[in-house]
This record gives sequence, structure tokens and C-alpha cells, in this order.
Amino acid sequence: MGGPRLFELQLWANRDKVRRYDAATADDIAAVLVRWVSNPDRYTEVAETLAGLFGDFADEHGGWPAVADQWLQRGALDRDGVLLAYGLLYATGEEFDPAMLG
Repeated sequence: MGGPRLFELQLWANRDKVRRYDAATADDIAAVLVRWVSNPDRYTEVAETLAGLFGDFADEHGGWPAVADQWLQRGALDRDGVLLAYGLLYATGEEFDPAMLG
């Protein structure tokens, strides 16, 4: 049970570091992810499902530039982190640009 608890602890630890942190939403996300990975009677392709949900949300709200934080935008200092997050979360987005991944 260490995995889900570690995820919850990470969300909690970062709550004061960002202005847009919403504890209730973080709890909801953690609960969904825990159900996806802890139910032996269910198989969820987490990466694909999460990318689909995020891609739909991003497309409805202006794409990657509108929903990703400033440190996940093109030109951010952590280029590798930006590319990793962009590739994992926005791969199903309407404006996904595979050329950005290099």
C-alpha cells in the first residue's frame, strides 16, 4: 500500500508550492488513480487513459499552453521534464506536435 500513500504524500507536500493547488481535486485524482491500480479485478491502461482525459480537458480549454503551468511550457529550463510531461499527458490532444519531442 506504499504506492498510493506515497502519491498522496507527494500531493500534500507540494500543496503550498503552487497557487493553483486544490486539495479536494487532488484528493479526487488520487482516489481515481488508486482505484485504477489497486483493484485486482480491473485493468486500466493508466498512461493511455490519463492522456485521453488530459487531452480532452486541454482541448476544451485552449490546448497545452492554456493548461500547463509555466515550468511545463516550451522554453522552460527543464526541457527534458517539459518533453516528458507533454508527451505523456498531451499525446492525444488535437494540437499535439510530435516534432516537439525531437
